Amino acid sequence: MRRPGLSQKVYDEAISAWSCFTKSNHRHQMDYPGFLAEDLPIGSGVTAAVCKTQVKQCLCASGMR
Repeated sequence: MRRPGLSQKVYDEAISAWSCFTKSNHRHQMDYPGFLAEDLPIGSGVTAAVCKTQVKQCLCASGMR
């Protein structure tokens, strides 16, 4: 049931997000406690750092601009 004052668009987006986390085929990909127990990174910081390093290496190579 939609709350008063909540637009239909916001309601639909909220239901979509809720469905993603509760009924998703990708629920196994959201096992954050399990990932942490295996010492796997769960944030985007590691990915961002690798991208920054790779871009810098590519742009700072001889002859690169």
